[in-house]
Amino acid sequence: MNCYCVELKEEKAKSHFEKMDELNFVNNSLPFNNMMSMYMRLGQPEKVPLLVDAMKQRGLLPCGITYSIWMQSCGSLNDLEGLEKVIDEMGKDCEVKTTWNTFSSLAGIYTKAGLYEKAESALRTMEEKMNPNNRDAHHFLISLYAGISKASEVERV
Repeated sequence: MNCYCVELKEEKAKSHFEKMDELNFVNNSLPFNNMMSMYMRLGQPEKVPLLVDAMKQRGLLPCGITYSIWMQSCGSLNDLEGLEKVIDEMGKDCEVKTTWNTFSSLAGIYTKAGLYEKAESALRTMEEKMNPNNRDAHHFLISLYAGISKASEVERV
């Protein structure tokens, strides 16, 4: 199924997902995450929340990757209310470990929406979460601060 998702073969991926489901192999978030990623790459972010709901109806908990894809789908749909719901749910989920990447994505979504104060808040949290020796994190941080016109923060970082 993952190969079909990577190759964006929606009908084959859906068919394989259904077969896996019949065999009771859909018992964690991975198959759902594969389908969600495919829909994001197909430009169909509106299908992601439906998959999250289907997953929850089965009693399967979202993982960090699920939350990340779900956040990106909300951002793509300009659904800031939905995004706040995802963040709230993620904060209540003690099993999910948020990383600097989570807050980097969040800052990017807020920046795109013109919500610079929220973006800056996400960047502050990102700084708390990141390893100070991680060059990639610093590159993202600099770019994101530049995106909200915070030259002093760019210089500081």
